[in-house]
Parts: sequence; structure tokens; C-alpha cells
Amino acid sequence: MAAVGSTAPPNDYGMVASIDGCELRVLTSTRVKLIFSQVSMKLTPLRLANVPPPMALHTVVLERPALDVAVSKSGSRLAVLSDNDLAVYALDMISRPIPKPTLLWRSDAIRTHCPRHVVFVADEQIFVLVDSWEEDVSTLWRSENEKLILQGPFVDAEAVSSLLTTMDYTRLCAQGQNGALHEIDLAATARGAFSQTSLVHKFPSLASEVKIIAHGEQVCSGKLSRDLATDQTSS
Repeated sequence: MAAVGSTAPPNDYGMVASIDGCELRVLTSTRVKLIFSQVSMKLTPLRLANVPPPMALHTVVLERPALDVAVSKSGSRLAVLSDNDLAVYALDMISRPIPKPTLLWRSDAIRTHCPRHVVFVADEQIFVLVDSWEEDVSTLWRSENEKLILQGPFVDAEAVSSLLTTMDYTRLCAQGQNGALHEIDLAATARGAFSQTSLVHKFPSLASEVKIIAHGEQVCSGKLSRDLATDQTSS
């Protein structure tokens, strides 16, 4: 699992955040015994520190296995989502040498739910896609004053699979399992209303990777498919 930061100047630090887990097990005469288990997050801004994988500039030990990771627009914030909580770290891309990230806040408001995805809008707004153990419904949660609060279910968007932001980190979208891409009304979200959505595009099927560009009032999206990547490589 890995997340990348902004690719647009002046925030194109080439930040890559990857999750790494390791275990050490010893076979005894009666059973296999777990001696050591650790989950860590490896961070490398490739523009500033050319450290090749599997090494990294900084390694942060996590308390719980991560489900998803997100980097903010300027690369100054990092969000790590687990099955129990959301942890937000501060990153300093200005100081030299680049210091280790520091924990800013943590919220376990989603501990009784099934969190799946986390994204940033700009640098401070964090949104989390959460499923329910009891109902077949997905809900949107957002950060406010270092807490996670429930925004509510999605309106006019069925079976939401993932959250995405435009490449300038200004607008929020949700992709359904049927390939439908909806934009979420952030103005309504700020007023505390349910997650109002409007259809932007309909892919033939669920896209594993989508890039979204905001152009004025319009949102343009593109899907990277295996066929497209193959054609570009061979041409």
C-alpha cells in the first residue's frame, strides 16, 4: 500500500508514503510462536532525498495496521487510517535535514465502524469513507477541530467504492462500484447537510485509477487502463 503527494509545482516533492509490515515467527517442537510483529510507514520525498526502495528517508512505527494513507496538498500533513482510528502527522518539507513526522492528533470515533478510505482536500480538510457493520450503507466523515465527525450518507450515489480529489486538491469526488463518478458538494458539507452529489462521468466499469482535473466549473476525469498504458508504451 502506498500514497503519493502532489505532482503540481510548487508542492511536487515526490512524496511517497508506503506501509510495510514484518513478522518474525519461530517454529518450536509444539507450535509456531510469534516473536516479533511490527507495522511501519516509510516516507521518502524523492525530489529532496533520493533513497531507493525498500529503504526510506524516515520510518514511523504504527500502533495498528494501516488501511489507507493520504498526503495533503502541500505535503505538510499525512493521514493514516486504521480499522480503529485516524492518525494525522505533521511533515516539514522546509527544514534541512528533513525531520521525522510528528503526531498532531488522533481520533477513534470510527472504531465501531468499518473505515475504508481517507483523502485530503487542501491541507486541513480530511474526509473518510466508512461502511457500517449493521447496514448496507456508506457514510462520509470529515475532520473538524482535530476530531472526526459524521457527515452522513451519500445522496444520489450508490455503493460508493472510493473517494478521490481533483489534482489541485480543491474538489472531492466519490466513485461507485458501477463506475459512476460523483462530485460531492463541499459547500453543503460545510453547512452540515448530507453528502450531496452530482454525476460527473460514468465509466463502463469500476476504474482502479482515476485522475481528475478541475477546469473552471467543470470536472474532467480520465481512467488509466491496461490497454491505454500498453498502447502508449509501444508507440
